This record gives sequence, C-alpha cells and structure tokens, in this order.
Amino acid sequence: MNIENTRKMLGEVTIVGSAGRMGQWFTRLLRSAGLTVFEVDKDTALQERSDFIARSGMVLVSVPIAVTCLVIKEILPLLPTNALLVDITSLKEKPLAAMMLHTGEVLGLHPMCAPNDQGLLNQPIVTCIGRDGERGRALCHLFESWGARLVTLDPAKHDQLMAVVQGLNHFNSIAFAHALGSIGISAEESMAVASPVYKLRMQLMGRILAQDPSLYVDIEIENPYVPAVLDHFQASLSIFRDAIERRSVEDCLEFFNQAAQHFGPYRHVALKESDKVLSGLFAAADPNVVS
Repeated sequence: MNIENTRKMLGEVTIVGSAGRMGQWFTRLLRSAGLTVFEVDKDTALQERSDFIARSGMVLVSVPIAVTCLVIKEILPLLPTNALLVDITSLKEKPLAAMMLHTGEVLGLHPMCAPNDQGLLNQPIVTCIGRDGERGRALCHLFESWGARLVTLDPAKHDQLMAVVQGLNHFNSIAFAHALGSIGISAEESMAVASPVYKLRMQLMGRILAQDPSLYVDIEIENPYVPAVLDHFQASLSIFRDAIERRSVEDCLEFFNQAAQHFGPYRHVALKESDKVLSGLFAAADPNVVS
C-alpha cells in the first residue's frame, strides 16, 4: 500500500493528548505523511474536541498512563462507529479492555523509544490488536515504511515484559542514583574516576533523571506485574549480598555463573555491541580516537 492509499484509508486523524511530548511527536510524524491531524488536549474546548473526533477516521490517545482509561471512556461516545481507535501508552491490558467498548477497529501500540529527530527508523513498536481491520493495517504499514520494526504481543504478555524492560530497569537506575546520595558521593565526584562502563551507566541514569518524574512513577505504580518482579530482584540482591558478607568466593562465583548462563549466547552479542558504544565514548572524549 502506497502513502496515498494509506492517507485515504486512515482519513483525518485526531490526537488526544497532543500537547505532550509523544503527542507532539506523532502529530509531526503523521503530518509528514500528508495526513490531516487535529490536536486535542485538556484545554481544547469541548465542542471543538467533539467536532474533531466525530469527523476522524482514526483517533489516537496519547495521555499519561494513570488517566488513559478515563480519557478513553470519555471519548467513546464521540467516536464514529467505524473509526480506528489507538492508544500509545506503556501498558496495554487495561487500555485495550477500555477501547474494546468501541464498535470499530481497536489497536494498542507501544513505541519503544522516546521522541527523536530520526523518527521510527529501526525502532520496535509493540502492537496489540484488539479488533483488526484495514485502517489498523494501513497504520502499521505506514510505520513499517518509516523503518519501524513491529512486534505483535498479547496485552498481558506485553505488560509482563514491560515490568522488566521498564519497571525493573528504571527502578534499578533510580535506586542506584538515590543510593549515591545516601552514601554522600556526588555524580561529579564519581565521574572524575569513572571507568567507561560506569560512565555509560551514569549517562543512562542521568537521562532518566533529567525527564518528567511522573512518567516513571506511573510506570512503576500502574503496572500490576511490577511488584512481583521487584520481589525477584530483592531476592537476588539478598542472595548475592549474603554471599559477599560471608566472603564466600565459591557462592559469589556460582551466583555470577547462574546469571551468565541465563543470558546465554546474548552475553557475547552484548559484549561486541557494547564495545562499539564504548568506542564512541572514547571518541567523544578524544577526537583523535577513531571508533
């Protein structure tokens, strides 16, 4: 399907939550494909909001996780019966269930990247199909034409994976930074003697801490699978700490080897890929170093 046919299939589009970073990003992306995009946010007049949604072939919801289902419930009566209803939040089970009250096509999306100037090139987008149809397939085709990699998941499986990919990952980074404060070591002080791996870790933590904290709080609190994941993490921390405090080299090595075995062949892939990233760090520090 070419871009012109995609535009005809999708029709006019309304983005609910257009003032947020993701809403702004998707507005730009869809307009770059020649689509007419109406912007709706909490300050939009009720009549204008109703008019935009009522004439749209696709309505995309891009609001904070905690209010996603409420917003979906509010706009359901305004939707054309054959419109495509889409959400792009970080959870999928509850939003999909809320959207399935719509009679038309339903598609849950989760772009696994932050807004950026490169668009969706080489970026994974999780798709959770609620009610399949031509408009949803046209939208997915548009993403693929931009170089995105689509990964179709069951909504529950998506949320379980996000409890690790986002929940555990961000929890670890935020707790690490908080511990530095408790220890009394500043970021600048530790960076003065940072190894390349530590420098990369600090950059990734700093990236998280420089952004909207409410997003990360929502990810931790709203995903029902996060507590169980953190239980496993706490248990692993306790096992490793106990081995360290007992000064048991054997148990520490066993713990490390169990972790390495679980990673399997990927650890060798990760070693090569991280070498490239670290080479880039060296090059950034010294322009005479060729990565």
